Amino acid sequence: MNSENKPAVENITKRFLDMIKLPDKTCKNLNYLIALPVQADMRSQYRFPVGFGLVSSSLKASGRTVFTLNLTYRKKPFELLKETIINNNIDVIATGGLSGQYTLLREIIDAAKSIRSDIITIVGGGIVTAEPEVAMKAFENADYGVIGEGEITINALAYALETCGNITEVEGIIGKNSCGYFITSPREEIIDLDCLPFPDYDGFDYIEMFERRYSGISIVSDIGVTIVASRSCPCNCTFCFHSSGKKYRRRSLDNLFGEIDWLKSKFPFKRAYICDELFGGDFTYVREFCARIKSYGIKYKISTRMSLVNAETLELLKESGCSEIMYGVEHVNEKILKSMKKHTSSEFIEPTFNLTIEKGIRPDGCIIFGDLEETAETVNEALNWWCEHRNFGIYLLNIMTFPGSHIYKVACGRGIISDPVQYLRDGCPMVNISKMSDNEWSQMKDKIAQTRILYEGYDLNTKPDTARISKVLDTLANGNDKVCVWPATNDTIRFFRNISKPFYRNAYFVNINPDSILLRTADAEYDCKIYEPDVIRKENIGLVVCPNIKLINEIQLILEREYPGVDRVLSIPELENFKTEKN
Repeated sequence: MNSENKPAVENITKRFLDMIKLPDKTCKNLNYLIALPVQADMRSQYRFPVGFGLVSSSLKASGRTVFTLNLTYRKKPFELLKETIINNNIDVIATGGLSGQYTLLREIIDAAKSIRSDIITIVGGGIVTAEPEVAMKAFENADYGVIGEGEITINALAYALETCGNITEVEGIIGKNSCGYFITSPREEIIDLDCLPFPDYDGFDYIEMFERRYSGISIVSDIGVTIVASRSCPCNCTFCFHSSGKKYRRRSLDNLFGEIDWLKSKFPFKRAYICDELFGGDFTYVREFCARIKSYGIKYKISTRMSLVNAETLELLKESGCSEIMYGVEHVNEKILKSMKKHTSSEFIEPTFNLTIEKGIRPDGCIIFGDLEETAETVNEALNWWCEHRNFGIYLLNIMTFPGSHIYKVACGRGIISDPVQYLRDGCPMVNISKMSDNEWSQMKDKIAQTRILYEGYDLNTKPDTARISKVLDTLANGNDKVCVWPATNDTIRFFRNISKPFYRNAYFVNINPDSILLRTADAEYDCKIYEPDVIRKENIGLVVCPNIKLINEIQLILEREYPGVDRVLSIPELENFKTEKN
């Protein structure tokens, strides 16, 4: 729902006001709406996009009339969007996000234009910054795109719209003209991050996220906030794209803890994610940070490189409340790490993870499959290593070829991505950029999915009985009771298709958002229909299989509240021991 149009914005500095275009007597009065697209399907996946909140607070700080709308978890989001636009006489609507959110963003833009044809539409975020002209062509109904950081640009564009000024003179903009599109000169990166207002949480129903216990971070049972401590990263990993610029910048600790104090006065959070790609690079900074955060009594998570921590650092972190560290692992094969331009070695993994566990902090990270140098041998090497080190909490993921990244440019150059506009419209599906044939890569994706799902939830000393699980699934498929799989993702669909074709053909695959990027594939590799959860009630489904152990408690809560007809919810380990009538 839209907030009050001028709620308080915290940390409005003179430095920031001197940097932006403020409305004056020559300006028309325009009503602005900033619409946040759907951010998650499940509460455990919800993480408020802080950059979005910063753009909103920056526009509000100028004194303009700004309305806000969060479409996450709304049952009829576009009816609410229509109501907001009409009731508040909105002149300009702005939204934004990453490349994988294309469909969600386009729905907002198209809906706004259908409600009011003369409304001015603006899109920003990584989706535009990565490939400005591709993004604008894909959106069609977007009038302007914001390239790079948006806090200053959104105000400069607003001023030009209010004064009928020359948009081509506004730095960091792409727009339409008679020849197609124009791109203005780039805007310099914001060096002094302390000058920026704190993110606009009030405008996007943030307190409701707490009341409904949306976690905000990766641990489902606890409520948390994300605090951005820096921007960008000096590294240039081939799968990554820095939408906030190339120069690494960090906020001062005074400014950072000023935001934490402000957040503590507003929200009852118990955990925080301190978002900084290189946390730990400056030991003096780490020591002062730990000394200051300790008094808050909160648990927090950081991200860093394995080479930036040691026993002394980890002890400081543990004593001050750090409960989780995400390390940049990415792979265990040296050739792949070199290809990814990680500038690290797999030799760091075991000692760093073991030391982190020894100090009482939970480590995690990812192995990403599908690099330019990936082969069946390197996939098997990584999977075998992962099976032997499941206690490290490392996730298995497939590489995503997002616009702006080095691997995306390679894929385009090779013709693997032949139509960048259509690729964006398709949701940036997985494509094979590895050294494997398409058939080999498809088989490897099956193996990765099966390994991850089969072993998740089992203790380290237990090996899943694949034959037994397959037999139970076959029996369920031939029984009279209806069964669904929730959540349906690309990996879970692959898993069930390969382990039991009868079950794959007969089960209902459920996802809160059937158009989720997690369901998109390059070549229609599966042919099952994806249903919304209401199919459980309509089809009187009594058994739900949840292949994601981290979501099972959350799904059980939803089922108890909304679908009490469900008798059982089974994880994969429980499925192995499930007794059916025929087995």
